[in-house]
Amino acid sequence: MNKSKIVSKLIAAALSLTFVATFAVSASAKPDSINETKVPPATSNHDLVVYGGSPAGVIAAVAASRRGLKVVLLSQSPTVGGAISNGLGATDVLVPSNVTGIPLEFFTQVKAAYKNQDAWRVTPKLAEKIFRKMLTAANVDVWLNVSATQASVVSGKITCLTIQSASKFCAKQFIDASYPADLLPLTKTKFKLGKEDLFDYGDNLGMDIVLRSRVTLEENLTPEQEESISAIPFMEHPETFSLAKVKLTDGMPSFTYRFCITNGPKKRPFRLAPEDQKMIPAWKLMIDGFSKKPCVDCESDNVHVVTRFWRIGKVFGDKWDLNSLNSFTNFPIPKSYFTDHSTRPSTNALAARYIESLVAFMQADPNVNKVEKDALAGFGMCADEFTDNNNVPYEPYVREGRRLVGKYVMLATDEKINLTKKDSIGIGMYHIDNKLSLSIHYKNRFYRDYTSFQKSKIYEIPYSITKPKTGPTNLLVAVGVSTSPLAYGSIRMEPHYMLIGQATGVAAAQAVKNKQKVSEISVPELQRVLRSWGQKLSK
Repeated sequence: MNKSKIVSKLIAAALSLTFVATFAVSASAKPDSINETKVPPATSNHDLVVYGGSPAGVIAAVAASRRGLKVVLLSQSPTVGGAISNGLGATDVLVPSNVTGIPLEFFTQVKAAYKNQDAWRVTPKLAEKIFRKMLTAANVDVWLNVSATQASVVSGKITCLTIQSASKFCAKQFIDASYPADLLPLTKTKFKLGKEDLFDYGDNLGMDIVLRSRVTLEENLTPEQEESISAIPFMEHPETFSLAKVKLTDGMPSFTYRFCITNGPKKRPFRLAPEDQKMIPAWKLMIDGFSKKPCVDCESDNVHVVTRFWRIGKVFGDKWDLNSLNSFTNFPIPKSYFTDHSTRPSTNALAARYIESLVAFMQADPNVNKVEKDALAGFGMCADEFTDNNNVPYEPYVREGRRLVGKYVMLATDEKINLTKKDSIGIGMYHIDNKLSLSIHYKNRFYRDYTSFQKSKIYEIPYSITKPKTGPTNLLVAVGVSTSPLAYGSIRMEPHYMLIGQATGVAAAQAVKNKQKVSEISVPELQRVLRSWGQKLSK
């Protein structure tokens, strides 16, 4: 990696650049897509509506179409492919042989496009191109920039979704593959949000869950420093505070942005927004206070860069995936994100702008720790990605949204001990890695909640976590599946979502064909189809 020093002229330029990004998406920006500029018909009828353009949604739609259904995919953004098409280029795959079935088709096409390079690393533009190709080949009808405002439920079944234009998408079966799991409240399906049920299942035994200080600042802060810290977004700044009285169950899900960055020629500089300059005193304190601790895992090579603040993974060529480490750019999602959808664009814009401004500051300020400066030196935003959105991904990386209350609640113990499931639809493995859900500043300390990082084993994923315990009988959930907060820390990986999406697509086809509730379909038949497609259901 190029570690050239930033000259003083560049420092001055970076700090003076005006932040001109607009995070509003343009529906006409991608002329190759289907149904982007058209207005949906007043009412359209399908066998299956898949709500959510995530990788799970794409795979669910493709699987159901291959089983003979007439399928429509509704994406809430101008892309399909969710996080993978929006900057999450370094896909977390610990056991490659676990990825099978239709999800493997996607990664095989990635490998072919890169001429046998790493299949698990993909640039945003290529990811979306492959997802679109798969949808087109499967004859899936796709609508972008579509959000449901109402769901009609008649006699325990969803009949139609009404979108913001008042058009209706009606179907026999529905799959919620959206990251926030937005169909759950619309259909009055029970769900959990954040850490409200953290201690309800007993799977926290042996896991140290605490709120503690991660940065201690100088004892006496100046008024300017106090004011600067209070401007940091997505952080609580209480006037009174007692560590013993903090409720860990008040924590909210985490989100961030995964920028596509490059140290090659096709880049634009990171920009420090004028309105964010007020946070510079706070950043100086934060970076200095945190960098004083030993950096035991810091390293840099041609594949990845790890510092106290960042984990930067090489994707392909000169493109890299900028990921947060130690959660300084992972943020608790405001509750309004779930209660008032109109706040999402401004919340997303604030998160993206804050991250870019912080990176620009760390590159330019001469007093930033050398390890951090060297890691970011030479990088800029990929100028050939998200070209109509100031090179910023169209949507954030929502690490967790609502979680279904399902027929079965998967626990952390199901990922460490109780590994086999009679109704297995696939296998998974990832560390039980829960991000911060509380971020609090009080006086001269920053606090966050910590959960002990634990390893899982290869575990079987049950079909029963996709089915509502109560609620519509024709609804399946592919992303906001039924787990405890701790268990979700492992299952929340895109390859897991994709295999769950495949299973829900096949299950929806069975329900349509046999005129059954999703809870009544033959699980052995579901498993037979999945195995015939190469899906591994056991270790």
